[in-house]
Amino acid sequence: MSMEFQDFSEYLIQEFSKLQIPLEDKQVRMFFQYYEELIIWNKKMNLTAITEGHEVIDKHFFDSASLLSAYPIKEKGVSFCDIGTGAGFPGIPLAILRPDCSFTLMDSLQKRIDFLDHMIQLLSLENVRTIHGRFEDLGKKTEFREKYDYVVSRAVARLPMLLEFGVPFSKKGGHLLFYKSKELSLELAESENALTVLNTQVEDVIKIPAKEERSLLVLYKFENTSEKYPRNPGRIKKNPL
Repeated sequence: MSMEFQDFSEYLIQEFSKLQIPLEDKQVRMFFQYYEELIIWNKKMNLTAITEGHEVIDKHFFDSASLLSAYPIKEKGVSFCDIGTGAGFPGIPLAILRPDCSFTLMDSLQKRIDFLDHMIQLLSLENVRTIHGRFEDLGKKTEFREKYDYVVSRAVARLPMLLEFGVPFSKKGGHLLFYKSKELSLELAESENALTVLNTQVEDVIKIPAKEERSLLVLYKFENTSEKYPRNPGRIKKNPL
């Protein structure tokens, strides 16, 4: 059974207050529409295993928004690239909360892009666009390569692979913000070579106030990426940096 608007709005506002993120009435309604459409579309395609109202708020909306609490971004007009956005996380919640910034949502599955395009139109999100394609291909294209202030990703791949997917999209002097679980220390140990090769360094690891143990990995790109990267998908998966 779907959650009624009153219950949804009260719980959403209560939880976001823990992040010190105030919500306007318009934003609450946008999140509710997003939730309703997610449930409807999920009946005909696999967008998420999480469909109960409180869980959608906790594990999708709150979790996505926690980035802005853990790593406040004060600049206006900055650009974000969300790689492997899936059903729009964290990109669409961030775009709702930061209408002053631009968001590019990338995913390799056209059905998910269709859902995202529907949501962008329904919510009148003029600051969001979608791109269909594989990261390995898009990362080589001039229109996307080294164009973004912030590259964000949530639950896409282990860190050595994720770095090769994501770093090519970041500007020199840009940041990558990756949501990671309690295995982060192990993944960082696996990624020493990838960080060196891709001219990227760890700037911070911030515990985020999620319902489960989570960290935000903050990376800084100090030099342009070699044209060698990203490699073809077979090599990335078979032989991670």
